[in-house]
Amino acid sequence: MRVAVIGCGYIGRRHAEAVRLSPYAELVATCDIDPARAQAIAGTDACAYTDYVALLQKEKPDVVTIATPDHLHVEPTLQALRAGCHVFCEKPLAMTLEEARLMAETAAECGRFLAVDYNRRFSFGYGKAHQLVLEGRIGDVTHAMFRVTDGIPPFVKGRGAYAFLFSMLTHHIDLMRWFCGEVASVYALQSRPDEEGKFLDTVLSFEFASGAIGSIVGGWREGQTRTIEALEVGGTQGAVLIEDVQKRVRLHGLSPDSVEEFQPDYFWGIQTEFYHSLDAHVLSFLERTHKGEPPLVSGWDGVRGLEIVAGAIESHCSGCRVRL
Repeated sequence: MRVAVIGCGYIGRRHAEAVRLSPYAELVATCDIDPARAQAIAGTDACAYTDYVALLQKEKPDVVTIATPDHLHVEPTLQALRAGCHVFCEKPLAMTLEEARLMAETAAECGRFLAVDYNRRFSFGYGKAHQLVLEGRIGDVTHAMFRVTDGIPPFVKGRGAYAFLFSMLTHHIDLMRWFCGEVASVYALQSRPDEEGKFLDTVLSFEFASGAIGSIVGGWREGQTRTIEALEVGGTQGAVLIEDVQKRVRLHGLSPDSVEEFQPDYFWGIQTEFYHSLDAHVLSFLERTHKGEPPLVSGWDGVRGLEIVAGAIESHCSGCRVRL
C-alpha cells in the first residue's frame, strides 16, 4: 500500500519509521508546513510536500497517517477519506464532538477505515494486564483506578482548563472502557486553577454499564519530564496493577501476599521504550488494512472518548453526574 504521512514533528517521524518497517506498505510522501521537516522524513525514497491537497491529488496514496497538532486533525482527515484513503489519525480525533462524528460518518460513507491512535492498548503493560483480565485471573471486574501526571506541553498553553481532558485523558478514558466496558455516567471535579486560570488537577469518576466503578486522578506538572501513570484493575478474585505503561505488571489473588510479576522480555524482542506502543499500533493498522480487516481502535472509539469528555465538562459545569 502507498502511504503518506501528514505532519512531520516527532510523532510524524515515528509514523514514518513504522511505515518503513511494515511489509505491507511503502512510504511515498510526507507533508508539513515546514518544508525542511517534510524533506527530512521523506529522505530519498519519498516526495515531500507543504500542501496536503496537492499530495493527495498527485500521489493518490492508499493510506494516510495524520500527525498534525490536535486542533488540525479534521480537514486533512476528511480530505484524505474523500480522496479514497484509509486514515490513521492521532488522538483526539477533533476538538469538538460534532467534528469527530463527522469524521467517523465520512469514513463510513466513503467505505474507508478510520483509526484513532489510542496506542496505550498496544503497550506491554496494558496489553498484558488486559490479557490477564480476559483470562479471568481477577474474576469479574469491579473497579479501576488511574493516576496520571505529565509535564505541560507547549501546544496546550492558552487552550483553557479542559485541555488536559482532550490532550491527555482521552487515552486513559479509552483504557477505562477497554478494561471495564462501556461508561454509563461520569462525574467531574477540578481543583482551583493556577495563576493563569488553567493547569489544574482533574478527578473523573465513572459508573460502567457492567456495574463496575472507576476513577482517574491527574493533572499537568510544570517541569515534569515525562508521563507518570499507574492503573489498578480490581475484581472479585484479585487485582492487576500496571506501572508506567511498559515496565511491570503485578497480579495478586485474594491473598495480597502471593504476587505474580510480569516484565517485558528484553532478550526476545518485546520493546520497552514508551513510543514502541505507537509503532505497534501503526503496524497493526497497516496489516489489518492490507487484509481488509477493520482497525482494532476505530474512529468510533475516538468519538466515544469525546462523548465522555463532553459529559465530563457538562458535569463540571453543572456540579452533577451526567448519564451518557
